[in-house]
Amino acid sequence: MAILNPSAGTAREADWLREELASITDAEIRATEKAGDGIRMAREAVAGGAALLIAAGGDGTLHEIANGMAPDFDRCALALIPMGTGNDTARSLGLPLDPEQALKLLAEGRLGAIDLMRIDHDGSTTYALNAATGGMGGQVNESMPEDIKDRWGPLAYARAAASVLPDLPVHEVTIEVDGDNRANLQLVSLVVANGEFAARGVCVAPGARVSDGSLSVHAILDSSLPELLSLIPPILRGDVPEHDNYLHWRCKSLRVKASEGMSLSADGELIEATDMEFSVLPGALRVLGAASEQTEA
Repeated sequence: MAILNPSAGTAREADWLREELASITDAEIRATEKAGDGIRMAREAVAGGAALLIAAGGDGTLHEIANGMAPDFDRCALALIPMGTGNDTARSLGLPLDPEQALKLLAEGRLGAIDLMRIDHDGSTTYALNAATGGMGGQVNESMPEDIKDRWGPLAYARAAASVLPDLPVHEVTIEVDGDNRANLQLVSLVVANGEFAARGVCVAPGARVSDGSLSVHAILDSSLPELLSLIPPILRGDVPEHDNYLHWRCKSLRVKASEGMSLSADGELIEATDMEFSVLPGALRVLGAASEQTEA
């Protein structure tokens, strides 16, 4: 089954994709109309015995479809045709960002196993392929107008960061890394990542790999405005800033307890909770063309 978000891209692009898919696969093509359709359609496809789901859309579409496949990820593989504006998940997975090139992967039929991130939050469970970002990263992305994002890319991140930094909320949290209590911290930013990229191509988690069996955690402590601004250049270069108030871990699991509700964007889905536990599911999802150990579809 192919699940298409016609709102991602233009109507002409959606029509073109329908024609291309029909010419290379006999899979049923279904179009989403509202939030939640991707989850429902993916769940129905897996229950019906589908061996491959084709997700045509942006990061949000892919996120919904992956969560619709849960928890039976071993029953079905996933293919991604990036049609969105950010396409950070495709970028992190090493997939082509051009839809025409991505379609060629369907013919090649090469599968790579990637990790998934499971997020348990206040009694609910969400799965993420790419990253969960909160604080500076989330507010920066929200504050960037669509045209600015498209025109300036990562430079728009620097511009937006400078505007939101003075008013960032400070979250009092307790963090446990692989079960080890890392004490109480005052955070202005948190990134828990499976992949490297978010915010339309910004390398928010340098060195993160989608098939290394670990999570990459990046936290920024409450600091003066000049200190926070000094972190932006290395982040835009794809480097881990060398600063006492920038913390970085690689781990299998992470628990964050906040004194008040903390908001994170997990592949575009807003999560607001006081108790969040992140864990990695190594090699849980087979993705067509993903950069990892490869097998035949």
